[in-house]
Amino acid sequence: MMQSFRQQGLTLVELMVAATLGLVIMAGVIQLFISSKETYRINSFISQIQESGRFAIEAVAHDLRMAGYQGCADPKAVPPVNLVLNSAPVTHFKETSIIGGEGGASSDELLIRYASPQFTPLMEPSDPVNATLAIEQNTQNFTNGDVIMVADCASAHLVRLTNVALSTTTNASGVVTTKYILSYADTENDLTKLLKTYAKDTTRLMHLSSVRYRILDTGRTNSAGMAIKALYRKDLKDAQPVELVEGVENMQLLFGERLADGNLRYAAANDATLDMARVSSVRLGMLLETTELTGNRLDKQSYVLAGTRVGPNDGSTLGVTHEADRRYRRAFNITVFLRNRE
Repeated sequence: MMQSFRQQGLTLVELMVAATLGLVIMAGVIQLFISSKETYRINSFISQIQESGRFAIEAVAHDLRMAGYQGCADPKAVPPVNLVLNSAPVTHFKETSIIGGEGGASSDELLIRYASPQFTPLMEPSDPVNATLAIEQNTQNFTNGDVIMVADCASAHLVRLTNVALSTTTNASGVVTTKYILSYADTENDLTKLLKTYAKDTTRLMHLSSVRYRILDTGRTNSAGMAIKALYRKDLKDAQPVELVEGVENMQLLFGERLADGNLRYAAANDATLDMARVSSVRLGMLLETTELTGNRLDKQSYVLAGTRVGPNDGSTLGVTHEADRRYRRAFNITVFLRNRE
């Protein structure tokens, strides 16, 4: 007959072995948790930078595709916009619908001009003698000092408004008519350049959009005290630039000029031989970075932005550089073809 033995206790050796095994298992669990948390944090930063990069590229590309827009006036058939302004914001609409600023060792800048796609039709023919335009509703909120484009499918003009007034009239039958009268006096405009009478309904009144994109310091810093940059957009009517996307470290541009022989060549904004009126596409490159440190090694990688090499700022790279820190970076590039160019 077998006898059963009951455990009376644990020896000190057994306790030490159990404690050691427990500590090893706990250390493994903690290490797995820390590793998973770090992986999640890095993936979160990478996802954020991808989303920010796509948004930043598309925001600029959207305005680039609108460059030179003047309503239904076909750039191939309609002459460039006649400038009525005495102190015009543009000297030649087609040539200055895109202006690039070469940043040298820093980021490039971009200025884009176009008529707003939102418009208000004329409710009656224009009056070039009294320099007035009549609209039924001021849906676009035209105000004194605004630069607007008056355009049909045959011609277009730029004017600066000098007065916007609501007019109410009553005819013999007692019918009340209200309308907004937009004036463009000779104090701000050369009226000899706008002698055409624009027809009602087919004529559009649109704001002139003039937007500038730049990379600026936000004034904020990350947890390591490093400056955070961002992509900013400023419209003609805005008092201050608006921050669009943080973490944009650099922007580079190349302009595709259509040559007389039909070939396309890309050049920087400071190329003295570049004819901006013949630019039909733009190469746009942006370098995005995480705001916080994400890695254990310094970023000494080189990136290509619109054909420009951007290397680490560690003394080994000349020209355009990025900070050699432990932030994660990714380059975004796109070629935008301009819809409103020949």
